[in-house]
Amino acid sequence: MAVVRSLSPLIRLAVPLLVACGASGARPIDPAPALTNASAEAITADAEQDLADSTPPSGLDRPQDLDDALAVLRSDRIDLFRAAIERSEAIGESAEDEDTRLRAQTMATQLRLAWGEAEIIVADILQSATTAIEAELGRVAPHRGVGQQRARLEQENAQVRAAVVDAKRLSSALRRTGSRRILDNYGNVQRYLDAFPQHYLAHRIAADFYRLVGDWGRFDEQVTTLQDLRPDSTGLKFLQGASAAMRGQRSDALRFLDQAIDDDRLFTRARVYRLLAQSDLSAIQAELRSLQEAAPHHQIVYWAAPLVEQGYVAR
Repeated sequence: MAVVRSLSPLIRLAVPLLVACGASGARPIDPAPALTNASAEAITADAEQDLADSTPPSGLDRPQDLDDALAVLRSDRIDLFRAAIERSEAIGESAEDEDTRLRAQTMATQLRLAWGEAEIIVADILQSATTAIEAELGRVAPHRGVGQQRARLEQENAQVRAAVVDAKRLSSALRRTGSRRILDNYGNVQRYLDAFPQHYLAHRIAADFYRLVGDWGRFDEQVTTLQDLRPDSTGLKFLQGASAAMRGQRSDALRFLDQAIDDDRLFTRARVYRLLAQSDLSAIQAELRSLQEAAPHHQIVYWAAPLVEQGYVAR
């Protein structure tokens, strides 16, 4: 199906079509159909495979060890998470010492949380874009042309509408699978905290989980513990920056995220959150260009950058 390939006419045709057709009322676009877990998983797997097929080999599509799994986490590539999770789980199952087993198990959980959040981030961007494009299409009147011009406008209108439907379907699927990947880890979070109450990794995972579900009371408790256990950790700085961005505290968000990026220039999710923390279109576009330079094959660059550049995505 290659859903994401249909986004191309959405970008290529939307702007000239909207300009050419002027204002009037067009029929509304049908909402995305309700999806089952299985159908959502199939749509997202197809989209992620399309991303993998459209980008150069990363060398991380077949991770060999936990260092490779960490590299996948740092890359924030939505098409690489699955293999890294499977490898981390295999290492955890075969590990003979407790430390390696804990590192592998928490890595698998952190990858699942990161994967789920990555899907939700793209879903949000696509939803924002399609909402803006639908609003513009609501003022389009392709019947204003005559002859060949009218036929061309009607064809382009139909292509944009079909692309919007596909984008909405992908957004819906990504949100469903992303939410499930996050929520399914509640048991793991509690298990790590019970078994390793003084271990940094247990609290790092718990803080990430509570951040993603918006439980700010428990999140703040975990951050306090992390500050005691490892106050200078890059992960802590990211958690503080991402949570500040989510809570609308832009200056704090950028300060902590910059610290995390200074610690690790390959920390792509921190760069993504710098983008998400912006509200001004010119700042969003500047951050997007920075992300493109640092991670040219990231899913936001591949799927959402053209929408951002056209001004359809604003937070």
